Amino acid sequence: MLHLYPHSGVAVTRDPPAHAQAVALALLGTGARAPTIAFLGWFGPRGLASIVFGVILLDEADLPHMQALLLAITVTIAISVYAHGLSAGPLTERYVSWWTSHPRDATPAMENVPAGHHRLRRPATAEPVDSEPERAEPR
Repeated sequence: MLHLYPHSGVAVTRDPPAHAQAVALALLGTGARAPTIAFLGWFGPRGLASIVFGVILLDEADLPHMQALLLAITVTIAISVYAHGLSAGPLTERYVSWWTSHPRDATPAMENVPAGHHRLRRPATAEPVDSEPERAEPR
């Protein structure tokens, strides 16, 4: 039974079709087109989910062959980082090429919405934060 854990762990945490389906479900009603769904499905936060599930396993589970399970999670994360690193450039170029192939007045609606302004977050302090740091007086 020990030899099944690593394979089942990698299959469950690294199943691209299932992840793409989850992304497609999350994007229902947004008007996103298939290339956008595929792009987001491939580059989604799979490794983070593997880390979270690994931490839950460590903290709360008392399963046999825990080392094999953790090895499967570690290998899954490593393969994910490697595969995404290799494919990031070519797939991004392909997606940009698809998007720019549309005439300006016919760009895909959902993909054409500008991102909102994001303010920088700072830790809450008792004193107001100056916009400019204090400068030391010359001696």
